[in-house]
Amino acid sequence: MVESGEGGAEAAPVRGRPSPWRSFLWSVVALLVVATSLLFAGAASVSEEALERELEARGRAIFEALMLAREWNEGHGGVLVERRPGSEATPYAGGRVVAAEGKLWVPRYHAEMVREISDIAAAHGRFRFRISSLTPLNPENAPDAFERAALERFEVGAAKATGREPRGGVPWYRFAAPLFVEPSCVGCHSGERVGTLRGALSVSFPVADAEAAVSRVRWMMAGLWALTLVTLIGAVWSLARLLQRRLAEADARVRDLASTDEVTGLRNRRHVLERLREEVARSHRYGRPLSCILFDVDHFKRVNDTLGHAAGDVVLQAVSQAVLEECRSMDVVARYGGDEFLILLPETDGAAAAALADRLRRSVATLAVMHGGRALGVTASFGVAALDGRGDESPDEPDELLRRADQALYAAKRQGRDAVAPG
Repeated sequence: MVESGEGGAEAAPVRGRPSPWRSFLWSVVALLVVATSLLFAGAASVSEEALERELEARGRAIFEALMLAREWNEGHGGVLVERRPGSEATPYAGGRVVAAEGKLWVPRYHAEMVREISDIAAAHGRFRFRISSLTPLNPENAPDAFERAALERFEVGAAKATGREPRGGVPWYRFAAPLFVEPSCVGCHSGERVGTLRGALSVSFPVADAEAAVSRVRWMMAGLWALTLVTLIGAVWSLARLLQRRLAEADARVRDLASTDEVTGLRNRRHVLERLREEVARSHRYGRPLSCILFDVDHFKRVNDTLGHAAGDVVLQAVSQAVLEECRSMDVVARYGGDEFLILLPETDGAAAAALADRLRRSVATLAVMHGGRALGVTASFGVAALDGRGDESPDEPDELLRRADQALYAAKRQGRDAVAPG
């Protein structure tokens, strides 16, 4: 029953006040960015660590397989292979040649066996491995940069060394582990004690496919991160907007309840007095007329005393509805107290206000208020007061305008009620 024209204006936010929602939403967005970034960065890190563990396990598996071959070779004190082109006796095995079964045989100890197997593996392009030492018997076993760094680490107790290096534009993974002097080594490496560091066995293999897979996983993680972040931000943003609207509606509702009369649904006394001060100031600022109508229901106490307060509430509600139907949306209709009502009429002079008051009087007089199966007839008395907005504004002018309207109301009552009197 409250005028729609007022409700929208009074529900508008206060201009210039910073909204807490913007900082709240940006804080949530920043939190989501940080949280999802950490989550997906952690997932990407785990996948890369898993790749590193897999590559190291592969390198160690090749290393241990070669160590088994070395142990087998050492267990047999070396092996004899038929001398052929490319399988000549080496000076590192004493240049010894053995004749047996009509063929010539040359010895191959574990270091030479590993080197020759490595040449076969390299020819197939699968992986490479070699024995190296800081003091090699065979100059071909001199360490490269990676192996030298690994050997220096092994001398101070390291158990492994890993790394990457490009070869022909392709990344290769490298793994190395120490080799210690075994009893079978003393024959070739005289003067060295069993158990001391002799060298290292390094393994290398291409990892382009593995790194391409990791790169694909990174891009997939980045895309999933972006999708997740956008989805979460969108959900939070929608939820926050919904919450903002609900809170704004609740706030407007609370404000409306605070300025609304519970029985009639009209504006209450506090609200209308605030608006009266505003409208008086506006009237003087722009030199525009302002009127007010103060009225009450005739013999309302008799209705309460004879029919009860429930009947009185029904009468007040019916009168309120009848008045609202005659007023404009810009007018302020309020329950002033008890059975008294106050109407503020901006842009309205005294003559127009008196004409409206008379229409309201006739509208109320024609009401047939139903209660308890019977129709109640009521009338009302109206007092009208007006400002032309041309005089000097006074702080007491709102009260003076009300005093004049009140005096006019009593004048209408002295006329016998159901009347309109100007103030």
